[in-house]
Amino acid sequence: MKTQPKEWKLYKEYLEEHGRAGKQMKKYQDAVPKAFEDKVAAEHAYNSLFERELCGEDVQKEKEEARKNIDEARRKHSEAVAELSRAQQVLSSRKKSIDIKDLVMDWNANYVPGIKKEEVNPILERMEATLANYYSDLIAIMEIQEAYSPLHGKISELEYARTDGIRNEPTIAAHAIISIPRDVPKPSNADLYHVQTHKQLPTHLLKHRKEVK
Repeated sequence: MKTQPKEWKLYKEYLEEHGRAGKQMKKYQDAVPKAFEDKVAAEHAYNSLFERELCGEDVQKEKEEARKNIDEARRKHSEAVAELSRAQQVLSSRKKSIDIKDLVMDWNANYVPGIKKEEVNPILERMEATLANYYSDLIAIMEIQEAYSPLHGKISELEYARTDGIRNEPTIAAHAIISIPRDVPKPSNADLYHVQTHKQLPTHLLKHRKEVK
């Protein structure tokens, strides 16, 4: 299952605090272009009356109404701009109970140490124990190799002596018990790349998946 971040209390409080102000600020910000569009529409409607008037229509009453609409639209646009400016001033001067510095300080002093203690360190300790077991097993393999090395050397010498000077008699290589490091399982760049890229065990290690805790 994919790891989910642990709740960060102070950050949640910060979002709640700034979210309320942010929602209201968005209303002020959205009101300005909306009022401007209404003002432009009112002016366009007024200008279009002249086209009809020049064609002989009597649009005097409509023009009076259109002028009122323009005045109202301009007033609302000016109010929207003024309210946004005032809200921005108040927001910038208001003392916030939680600021960015508070978040960074809490992140470093409390949140990160808590995550390391509860989630990261147990895994690192497990990895360190795995390394200890790995190197212990490597030492055991080296001791086996060392124990059988004299006998391997002896049988190789005997085989060489057997074929020395005999034509058409090939020497049979005596196999070593184990070749270090060739035969020893070890991390590889390819495996590390596979794990980092796919977050999955390499195929050749899947048979050991149940053993991995």
